[in-house]
Amino acid sequence: MKVIKRRGRDKIVIELISLFPEDERFCEITLSKKNLSVHHIVPKRKGGNEDLDNLMVLTKKIHKIVEKKSNPLVMEIYNELIKKRKLQRQIRTFDFNIEKMNENISELREEYKKTKTKHL
Repeated sequence: MKVIKRRGRDKIVIELISLFPEDERFCEITLSKKNLSVHHIVPKRKGGNEDLDNLMVLTKKIHKIVEKKSNPLVMEIYNELIKKRKLQRQIRTFDFNIEKMNENISELREEYKKTKTKHL
């Protein structure tokens, strides 16, 4: 992850947006590709970082709404997106654990094959 130094708000937003793959550079709430901003899910002042898991692309207007929590429907969409992200993270962890278990099973099978031939 590249470290972003504060050099003016617009330059930072451009740099943060550039961290996202091309096909993910749109507002996650409105799906617009214009007037984009980057929202820190966990604010930097509360220990948030600039990992993609903590960043969300929003339009500038939606970003202000989310920061002020001023529109219930936008906040409902936002909260559902946050729940979805958490679930996706859990699935990635679960998939990783299954992959590790499969590796362990394969290793144990190989070990069993070796011991089985020794005992015959």
